[in-house]
Amino acid sequence: MILEPRTIDELLTLYELEPSLKDVFVEGPADRALVEVVLNHCGLSQVQVNEIEFVAISQSVLARVNTCGGNRKQVIALALELEREMTVDLRRRACCIADADEEAGGMPAIQGALLLYTDFTSAELYAFSPAVLQRYFDQVVLGFPMSGEVAIQLILPVLRELALSRRLNSALGLGTAPVDPTGDCEIAGAKIVFDLERFTLRFLNKAASTHRIEEYRAGHARLGAVLNADHRLWVHGEDMLDILHWVVVRLRGGARTVARPLLGKTLLLATPLGELAAQPLFLELCGRLS
Repeated sequence: MILEPRTIDELLTLYELEPSLKDVFVEGPADRALVEVVLNHCGLSQVQVNEIEFVAISQSVLARVNTCGGNRKQVIALALELEREMTVDLRRRACCIADADEEAGGMPAIQGALLLYTDFTSAELYAFSPAVLQRYFDQVVLGFPMSGEVAIQLILPVLRELALSRRLNSALGLGTAPVDPTGDCEIAGAKIVFDLERFTLRFLNKAASTHRIEEYRAGHARLGAVLNADHRLWVHGEDMLDILHWVVVRLRGGARTVARPLLGKTLLLATPLGELAAQPLFLELCGRLS
């Protein structure tokens, strides 16, 4: 892994001077941990996996990507710039992996020879399965009062509302940060009672847009009707981790789960490597770099 920031020009020079150098660039530490274990499992331990923060990308390069922000934007911008400026063929030597986000299951707006996207909205969703949650409950939480399958069904309705609020935030141009939904949730048996009306008002109030509530409701109905049957294509990774952690703490206490910042990486490392390596992203990645 790169230990200090390098410019794109420095990377391009290294690729010219070191023909054996192979790199993967990802958004953050959980992505890096996931890709590293899969590459090691596939016999590609020589490939370096780097977090995007260790690449210095100029504002002029970032300005060419206007469809998203944050680390996702940086990964996409790096992929496009490396492809644009490469003097040697990097298609089997360098790869940038960005979260699919709301484009999961569809055709990404931006494509490139060195750019791949996660199969689901983000890396964390590879771990959002009954078997992985069950393993976590059995080995870490200990004595959790429901199965992994029941836990998923418990939190999915809330995750659906959070996903719709994120999409409506973009579609309506509200430009506000997500609202913590746990104050509008109560666990009642095998379901979460969620006060959607209160959550909606809090969300719109934060966006100074309570006057647009009917527009929001209409958009909610429209977008809700077309969500994919595979929830991994619309559940937001951070929302999933937030709600799952909240449920475990409520039912078993904070001492029976890892700290929230470690939950995503913990679940990913509990996911069977054979299943991960068989996902389309990793089949393509390992095929390119082998």
